[in-house]
Amino acid sequence: MVPQQVDVSGDFLRFHYSASDLTLTAVPDALLERFLLLRTDDAIVKFARRYGPLQAPRRLDRRSGDHRLHGTEPHPSERISEWRRYQQLFSRLLGVAANLRDGRRVSSDALTHIADIVNANALPAEVVERWERLGDREARDAAAAVLLSWTQTFVRWSGLVPALVFDWSDSRSRFDLVFQDSVANRSWGGMALFGALVIQLLSAIAGTGFAVCSACGAAYVPSRRPRQNQRHYCSDCGRSAALRDAKAAYRARLRGESPIGGRSK
Repeated sequence: MVPQQVDVSGDFLRFHYSASDLTLTAVPDALLERFLLLRTDDAIVKFARRYGPLQAPRRLDRRSGDHRLHGTEPHPSERISEWRRYQQLFSRLLGVAANLRDGRRVSSDALTHIADIVNANALPAEVVERWERLGDREARDAAAAVLLSWTQTFVRWSGLVPALVFDWSDSRSRFDLVFQDSVANRSWGGMALFGALVIQLLSAIAGTGFAVCSACGAAYVPSRRPRQNQRHYCSDCGRSAALRDAKAAYRARLRGESPIGGRSK
């Protein structure tokens, strides 16, 4: 549900609703990418004004318990820092998925970053400790287990389920198959921003609709699937980063070096 107004107070976004307000907005295909590319507090505020509160069902610090909207209607609030943590977690999970998809070994640092964000580790301590000694297949399976653990957790937290909805205004009298979350109205559908992001996260991981920026390392949705072993950039880095890397590669060739360092033969 889209609020009438969003204000900022310190680390909090405060959402203002009227008692009868029930404004819904369409979800764009690039919602997840737009969420991941929110760099400033002002950008988060603008995003929240358009798509409403995140309504993540849990705080990422599992010791902190429930993370539904704080306060009572009509002025609930959410922490901007929590939005940031979900950004980081979604981006890191997409990075793990990109490595698995392209047959690359997931680094221990990638999994450590995820554990640091949530103050918990999805893998047993002994697996983490001997990560560098694991075979490639064992490391792949462990990384996939982390990915599955978190995506299944998100589905459970948000209460995502398939459902039929009926458009009472449509003269064709048809039903549509949709996904709904725990905040949806079972008659007209709809879901919180968090549920919509989780659906696009699952779709991106299962398909090929995402990549990792060669400049900043952020996950993004490219207009076409990048070729393997070729640099690619998100819309924030874009042409300037591509030109910078191209110049660096050109200078390396003039020095007789390969683009990745060392001497060419």
